[in-house]
Amino acid sequence: MKTAPQNQLNVLRIKHVRSGSVREVFDLGKTLLFVATNEMAECVSDLSLQIYAAGPDHATQHAIIVADTKFEFGVVDEKLLLIDEWLAPDSSRFWPAGLYAVGQSPPSFDKQFVRDYLETLDWNETPPGPRLTGDVIARTAAKYVEGCERLTGEKLK
Repeated sequence: MKTAPQNQLNVLRIKHVRSGSVREVFDLGKTLLFVATNEMAECVSDLSLQIYAAGPDHATQHAIIVADTKFEFGVVDEKLLLIDEWLAPDSSRFWPAGLYAVGQSPPSFDKQFVRDYLETLDWNETPPGPRLTGDVIARTAAKYVEGCERLTGEKLK
């Protein structure tokens, strides 16, 4: 079994998708290649499932669907860390519950708007990417703010 090097941050990304079983997305074998022990792999699984259950439950109370998300874990000195943003618009897809329809891509409160814009451009999808227009930036920011305000029940100042 491969173990995580000492004093080095290694990142494991776990993706959860609403439409299927969360367990299907979590691959214990791949996790064992990343972390030092079977116990730590189980901890990653348990934490992922707990976070994933809590986030969508909260979002549902505010008429938002968490369509998918990812968590990134790191290991430093054999300690497991939850790193980077989680359940955020850059790592998740948030849909307004009232506008969801099977087979359609609903409006969202996340970076999907930017992705959709980039798909309309003629570029080879290799870095550096095209510059975003002021309008795309402003509309994306407005989507992030609206999602945040819905989830927190508070207006941003």
